[in-house]
Amino acid sequence: MSVDDLRDELKRLGYLSHGIERWFALDPWKSRTFWSELLVVAAKGAALSAVFAALPVLVIMVLRNRPLGAMEVALLAVIYIAGSFAAVFGLVLMAALVIKLRPSLPIRSPRGLALFAMLVSGVMIAAEGAWWSGFRDRSSVLEIVAAVTLFVVAFVVMSLIFAAALLSFSIHETHEIPSIRRRSVRVPLIAASALILAGLFVVPFVSADGREEQAVPEQVVVVPRTGRLALVAVDGLSGELFSARPQLRSAFAVVSPLEPFLYRSSPEVWATVGTGTGPAEHRVHAVDGIVLAGSSHLVQTISDRDFLLRRFAPALHLASAQPLPPTVRRRAYVWEILAARGIPSQAVNWWTSGSSEIALTTATQEEIFGAAALERSPGPVQTAQRIDAIALTRFLRLISAEPRFTTVYLPALDIVLNRVPSDSATQLTASMQEMERLATIVGELRTRGYEIMLVGVPGPGQRGTGVLATTFALATAPVRLVDVAPTMLAFFGFPASDEMAGRSLLRGSTQPRIPSYGPRGTAVTTGHVDEEYYETLRSLGYIR
Repeated sequence: MSVDDLRDELKRLGYLSHGIERWFALDPWKSRTFWSELLVVAAKGAALSAVFAALPVLVIMVLRNRPLGAMEVALLAVIYIAGSFAAVFGLVLMAALVIKLRPSLPIRSPRGLALFAMLVSGVMIAAEGAWWSGFRDRSSVLEIVAAVTLFVVAFVVMSLIFAAALLSFSIHETHEIPSIRRRSVRVPLIAASALILAGLFVVPFVSADGREEQAVPEQVVVVPRTGRLALVAVDGLSGELFSARPQLRSAFAVVSPLEPFLYRSSPEVWATVGTGTGPAEHRVHAVDGIVLAGSSHLVQTISDRDFLLRRFAPALHLASAQPLPPTVRRRAYVWEILAARGIPSQAVNWWTSGSSEIALTTATQEEIFGAAALERSPGPVQTAQRIDAIALTRFLRLISAEPRFTTVYLPALDIVLNRVPSDSATQLTASMQEMERLATIVGELRTRGYEIMLVGVPGPGQRGTGVLATTFALATAPVRLVDVAPTMLAFFGFPASDEMAGRSLLRGSTQPRIPSYGPRGTAVTTGHVDEEYYETLRSLGYIR
C-alpha cells in the first residue's frame, strides 16, 4: 500500500480531516498558510474537545451547588466550555510546534503514538484534577462516580484527537507507513454510553432538590419557663484551650466535648449551631460566593483554584463576587423563632443575620466588621481584636434592656490562630487577651442573672475538639453541634422541630416535637454588595 492509499484509508476512517495533513507539509517560519491552517485545525479540535473537557467540571459544580436553574447551568456551561476551549487550543498549538521543531520525535509505532497523545491530553485532565482538589469539603459518592466517568470520556476523546494529528505528521516526516490497524468502534460506543448515563444522573439535580417546605403550625404548645439565657459563641476556642483557663472553667457547672464533625466554613458551622439543622436545610456553605449574571442565586461552593469563576467571569461581567448575604439562610436561628413568639431577644455579630424583627434586636456582622475596618489598625490581628471589642460593646449595650435571650459571636480567636499570618509570640499574646476578655464577659453575664451556654469550635486545621459549657445542668450524653438549638428552645419551653437533627440536652425535657417552624421568611435575593465588608473578610483570611 502506498502512502497516498494509506492517507485515503485514514481519511475514510476519520483520522485525517480538515486539512490536517496539509499544514504539516508547509514551512512554519515562511508560510502564512501554515499558521492559518494550524489555527483553523487547532480551533476545530478545541471546539470538539472543549465540550468533553468542560463536562466533568460542570457536573461537579451542579452537584455541589444544587438546586440550580436552567439558565444558571447554561451560563456555567458557557464559562467552562470557553475556558476549556482556550486551554485545549493552546495545548494543540504547543504539541504541534514541539513535534515540528523536533523532527527526531516522529512516531514509529501505535504504542508511541498513543503514549504521546495520552501525555498531551493528560495535561488537561491533570489541570482539571487540580481544580477538583481545590474544594475544601469531601466529594459525595455520586459526584465521584459521575466526575470520574466524564474525566475518562474526556481523556479518551482528546487522546483520539491528538493522535490523529500526530499520526499524519509521522507519515509526512518519515515517509514511512506506521503499523496500524482498523480502529474498533467499541471504545467510542462505550464512551458515548458512559456520557449519556452520567447525563441522566445529573438531570434530576438540575431542576429542584425535591424537598417540600413544611408549613408553620398554627399553634405551638409551650411549657412556660422563667429565666434568661445567653449564648456565647467563640470561633477558634478548643476544649483544651478552654480548660487551660481555670478562672473561666470554674464559672460553668458542665463542660462537655463536642463530637468530631466536618464542615466547610465558619458560616456553615455556626448556622448549624444557631438553627439546629444541617447544611442541606439551612443552605449556608461558604463565606462568599458568585452570583451569575441575570440570577439571584448565590453559588457558594467554588474551588479555590477556579480562575474562571473567581477572575474571568467577573471581569467579563458574567458574574459578580460578594460576601454571603443574610437571605441565603433558609432556616431561622433560635433567637428569631423566640422573638417571633414574644420572647424579647437580641443577637450580635452573627453570620447571615439580617435586619431586626419583632421583639428581636440585632447588630449585624456587616455593620461590626465595617466599623472595625474604618478604624485604622497596625494589622489584621489588631483588626480581629477590634471586631470582638466592638461586638462586646454593642452586646453589653443591648443587654442593658434585659432581654430574656441574648447571644454574641466572637471570631477574633479563630482569625488570630488560624487565618492570618503571625508569629507564635503574637498569637500567644492575642489569644491570652481574648481569653481574658471572654472571662470578663462571662462574669458580667452572671452578675446580670443570665444562665450561659458557651460554644467553642476549633478553626480549620486547629488541633483539639469543640466544647460546650453551661452554667446549668445537662443530661450526660455525647454532645453534638446540632444539640445546641433544641436545648436553647427547651430552656424556654419550646419544642424542637422534626427538621432539627439534634435533641435537647436539658434534663427532664420530654416535650414532643412539632413538624417544622417553617422556612425563614426572606426573599431570595442577594442584595447590595458591600465592597468594604468583602475586602475586610479577605484581609482577615476568610476569603482567599
